[in-house]
Amino acid sequence: MFALVRVGVGAALTVLAFGGVALAADPSAAEVTAAFSAGDGLAVQVGTTDAGLLGSLTNNGKRLVHGLALGDAARDQVRAGLISANLHPLASVATWCGAPRLPYADRLVNLLILDRDALAGQAPSDEECRRVVAPGGVILARTGGVWVRAVVARPAGFADWTHFDGGPDGNAVSADAEATGLHGLQWIDNVREVRWQKTGPHGGDGGNIRILGRYAVIDVNIRAMDKDPKFEPRVFLECRDVNNGLLIWQKPRPASMASKRWALAAGEGMCFTWMKDDGPLTAFDLATGKEVRTYPGSEIKPWMQKNRKDSGKLHPQTGIYGDNHWVRLVGKTVLANGNGPLQAWTLEGEPLWTFEKADERLELPAADEHRKVVYGLMTQDDPVDEWGWGSMYWGRWPSSGRVKSIVALVSHTW
Repeated sequence: MFALVRVGVGAALTVLAFGGVALAADPSAAEVTAAFSAGDGLAVQVGTTDAGLLGSLTNNGKRLVHGLALGDAARDQVRAGLISANLHPLASVATWCGAPRLPYADRLVNLLILDRDALAGQAPSDEECRRVVAPGGVILARTGGVWVRAVVARPAGFADWTHFDGGPDGNAVSADAEATGLHGLQWIDNVREVRWQKTGPHGGDGGNIRILGRYAVIDVNIRAMDKDPKFEPRVFLECRDVNNGLLIWQKPRPASMASKRWALAAGEGMCFTWMKDDGPLTAFDLATGKEVRTYPGSEIKPWMQKNRKDSGKLHPQTGIYGDNHWVRLVGKTVLANGNGPLQAWTLEGEPLWTFEKADERLELPAADEHRKVVYGLMTQDDPVDEWGWGSMYWGRWPSSGRVKSIVALVSHTW
């Protein structure tokens, strides 16, 4: 059981003490799990002396662990234990130099463990601990024989980026008050930006990204542009910790479904996208990657394309072509146009309404949640020619010659 306790360590912390229980030095893995239930991310122990504890923090290979030893002798002893247990380098240790400053970038660590009693005058300050721990992360510190859990709150000025163009309204301007110029490298992942392709054997157009709290969902599609037989394409949806880039989960999917800039949205603790050519829109839990639900009637509508090899006859094609398929999360309403019409569902998957016009598609939906209106362009739903031109388009705007009208739909479901 935890009891809520407020202590004077700054407004950025919500502090919880283990009610009536004084934990021993070097808490067990079970006690650490009780303090920080997320089994992934980056855990750091300051003043580590026990390879067993440090190794247990890896959570069976799901978490990266780093220990800071107070001297080379302690470092070597712990390192030898990690190596003999086959836990190195997932769990590693280094000598702590420059104490009491911690050798980590700002907001990099998810779980920080330190025994202030043992560290004595070398213990980092509360301010220094808060500097290195990411929002939502935990500082587990022992003082006077008692372990106290402090959760670092998310700054009020932070904002999310839940759709390709910011939010469901299509206004690509961030509300993040803490966004500023780049001053250094926080982390890097080998993906490409969604709009351009890098030529050469390792080109691709991955990098479609959504940010929601701790989670960065990345739509990766890296493939060999010159058909290099030795290069294995990387086509998957992955979720990483936005603070340190560590992988939380990853799901493979066909290249026909990847790198579609408007076919991915995040919100309400989930991400929404299509995973199969003939599959429905699917919601995944951001923390675990587990499928939460699918949305009935959202399967991608097959489209027709002329084939220049047989006198231009039409052939049915599956999957997403170009940038024609959209998903928007507006409050607790899901909007998508997978099978042609624009449809709305509750977050739980119950159908709400459908808008459709014969031989036309609704594109570029922009949702005004305040006025309860969805705006969109009605475009001609004609076959794609042998060169790839047609109602399916690659780019931010469709060809003006294909637009039939602009519509405004009033929704009373938000």
